[in-house]
Amino acid sequence: MKIKDLTAVSIYVKALQDGKLRITNGRQTHSCFFMLLSDVNADLAYRLHESNQEKPYTVSCLQALNARNDQQKNAQFIPVSSGHRYKFRISVMTTELSLALYQISKQKEQTIMLDKVSFEIVGMDFIRGKRSGEVNYLDLIARKDSQSIQSFGLHFISATAFHSKNQNILFPLPELIFPRLLKRWNLFCPEDCQMNDDQFNEIIANSIMVTAYQLQTHALDFGVKGTEIGFSGSCFYKIKNSVPNKIKEIIHVLIMFSFFAGIGYGSPKGMGQINYSIDP
Repeated sequence: MKIKDLTAVSIYVKALQDGKLRITNGRQTHSCFFMLLSDVNADLAYRLHESNQEKPYTVSCLQALNARNDQQKNAQFIPVSSGHRYKFRISVMTTELSLALYQISKQKEQTIMLDKVSFEIVGMDFIRGKRSGEVNYLDLIARKDSQSIQSFGLHFISATAFHSKNQNILFPLPELIFPRLLKRWNLFCPEDCQMNDDQFNEIIANSIMVTAYQLQTHALDFGVKGTEIGFSGSCFYKIKNSVPNKIKEIIHVLIMFSFFAGIGYGSPKGMGQINYSIDP
């Protein structure tokens, strides 16, 4: 089996006891990810933990199977019932981490602890689920098409926010999204997949228009870590016809990349989970 550069896996767990978790439990699932990673590659876990650089992974919050965001909008806690199943998602942006995820999936009888509640891992889905998948950077480049990327939507599955000029920005402006996605792409992709254009940031700021949006803001209670404000929902965009094809192709690749990279800050700990739609 050839390991891919980019991997998103849905992890299914069964509760071993009753309890409750905060809706904003991304810090707990993040800690769980590092515990699992340490079991298969302690050196990699240490390097990631000690690094102050961009993180090559995202981790979602744990939620009940088939949970809907609108059902949890005003809730602060998830009730956990023994024997019931729950899920969370990990996505990674390097081959080394993709290999580690597969090594984790081969471990037997794994139990994890989230905020004093015990769970057993009962499955890891790499390809079948809507939020799972694996692909190489070169594969995404091969899919780029300047003609098919006129309009698109970004769907913010978990609370999202941006930090810019010491401010918390609660709207998905293109100039806050795509330059950072490009930075993350170039940081983690193989050298022959690098994408650059000196005019990229300026064109993004002036040539992608918001056509519609349905967004809601949420106060995220992180307990002793305080409260953050984020937004969720959908935002739709249109690219001006005057945008050069090369820039359109980069935009197309980055939209597909966002499925693995997340958007905004806090994506390693539950925020910025994203899906997308593209209209020709």
